[in-house]
Amino acid sequence: EARLEQQKSAGWNLLEDFKKEEDAEEMSGFEALSEEPDGKSADSKEKDSSERGAKDKNNRKTRDGGKDYDQAIIKPQEKEKYPVYLVTADEIGKARRDMSYQELQRLKHRMSMSEWVKLSSAKQRRKVRKWAKRDEKQAVKEKKMLEDAALHEKKVFSELPGSHLVPIEHRFDPNLLGRGLHMLEGGRVVRKRVQMNFPSFAFWGKDMTNGISRWTVRIDKLRSTGYIGVAEFPVDPAECFAKFLLSPAWMLCSTGCVYVTQRAAARNPLVQRIIPEPESGQRLDVHIRGIGDVTLETKRKFRKHRYSFKDGSIVKMELNRDWGTLRFCVDNKEWFRLNQVSKDVKPFINFFASGDGITLISAQDGKITVADAL
Repeated sequence: EARLEQQKSAGWNLLEDFKKEEDAEEMSGFEALSEEPDGKSADSKEKDSSERGAKDKNNRKTRDGGKDYDQAIIKPQEKEKYPVYLVTADEIGKARRDMSYQELQRLKHRMSMSEWVKLSSAKQRRKVRKWAKRDEKQAVKEKKMLEDAALHEKKVFSELPGSHLVPIEHRFDPNLLGRGLHMLEGGRVVRKRVQMNFPSFAFWGKDMTNGISRWTVRIDKLRSTGYIGVAEFPVDPAECFAKFLLSPAWMLCSTGCVYVTQRAAARNPLVQRIIPEPESGQRLDVHIRGIGDVTLETKRKFRKHRYSFKDGSIVKMELNRDWGTLRFCVDNKEWFRLNQVSKDVKPFINFFASGDGITLISAQDGKITVADAL
């Protein structure tokens, strides 16, 4: 500010001196013309005027950068030419974060009328204060999320079994990863990136048309609904919650329900919602210790969430392509089976929330044995 005032005062003083010199020269010129004889030639008059103009131009140079007086004077409409007159982004940000009226008054002469009206309003200041607090909370939340994710990954990686249990051909395919997903540990771990809250698919396993494939996965983190199962590739649409697919798929939802979709049109989706029961076919007689027999509604709710999975859950899948069956087991509970499953399918995981992750613990394939038939 002191520099600005100094430039202004210096500019105005120089301009006043220049005007005084110009007036004096004009007066002396008039006196000389009145004293000169009329017989002076036009060429000599033109030469004298050009010399006087060059002298005036030299006198108009300033000692600071060689600019003219009118350019040395800082004007509001010449902000681009003189950046020192502008308000920097840091100053504006500080004023908006602090929301001190004294600071706003200090910046008033540097701000446009619209900016001053917007910031000098008490209602607008409350809004800006609210936005600033929201941004700060979001930044702290994201920082904590990144730190927690790093600690979680470190813990998970320290507990991972040997990589020999997951052959390379059974690991996640980088070409079949959905938007917002990234691979770790050589394709055995998949994570959803931060601030990527939309459903994405990730496929793994090798292409086979016969035999049995078995996979064991661990749900490292699950903040929202997730789906795990098999589907015919490519899926349609490429980004959606798995239960809304318009292509054949068989999946288990994190809520414990099973969904089976078939090829259909967008206006007429073909989806089946199933509450799974154990393979034994026995109906579940729910008896909660300390409460006794419960109502039918509670029974249905208990059955519905029997096969739900969450953070740390171990999910096992077995796909028998020769028999067309898909079996699930969650946390070593009883297996349940889906029939009439296509041969040309690939296992997938469908995540929505940022930070969700899955780890392949083991994978193997082979032919049907006597034990499988029993």
